[in-house]
Amino acid sequence: MSKLLTGAGVFALWSDHPPEPRFMDVLGAAFEQTRAEVVSFANPLTGGRSRSTVYLARAQASTADSSEPTRPGKSVSRRRTAAPR
Repeated sequence: MSKLLTGAGVFALWSDHPPEPRFMDVLGAAFEQTRAEVVSFANPLTGGRSRSTVYLARAQASTADSSEPTRPGKSVSRRRTAAPR
């Protein structure tokens, strides 16, 4: 999948489920940068609030990126390193 992106292209996937560590591992094996963002929104179908996950992955690190601290329950980021897992 990462080879289909050009330059600093981004892969994104919306999920109705909480972040899945196993899926993050799969993304991390294919992409240099991965992140899962939990999104809370007003849901007009239920009349309440809903939470979903957006998975983001990038094959190449951007030089404009900064390392932000991870906020538990909000975002999970992983960067691939040269060391084996």
